[in-house]
Amino acid sequence: MAQGANDPRVKKAESEQIVIALRDRGFPVEYILAPDEGHGFARPVNNMALFAESEKFFAGHIGGRYQETMTPEVEARLKEITVDPKTVMLTKKVDPASRRRPEAGRGPGAEQRQLQGGDQRQRPDDEPRHRRHREGRRRLVVAHRSGQNARWET
Repeated sequence: MAQGANDPRVKKAESEQIVIALRDRGFPVEYILAPDEGHGFARPVNNMALFAESEKFFAGHIGGRYQETMTPEVEARLKEITVDPKTVMLTKKVDPASRRRPEAGRGPGAEQRQLQGGDQRQRPDDEPRHRRHREGRRRLVVAHRSGQNARWET
């Protein structure tokens, strides 16, 4: 498990839940927590440390070989960001309801769209709408929003 401590998408508590669940069920787990990374590792030294540990983990569990030597900088960084899974404790319970996506029509810009007359233009029921395709291809013509009386034209 690799986690950037500054990740706005995947919170540290969620990674901890996975590490704890794997550990408590007896599965092999390694935990790397980079305090200076976000969603995805951007610093080259952190990337190299992650790759070295992943290579070693896979070689040990699915077979194969790995490069045992690494630069002193990468080796030092790997020691700094490796967390012993036995010491991981859940710091904060993750509430699934707090991770839900905002409702339709909510979020940034919703007020402005509402002031401008809504998110979509209202059409009269008899106004046709078309799906555009390249020249010479068929297109779907829908005469009504309900999809009734749809037909293909060339």
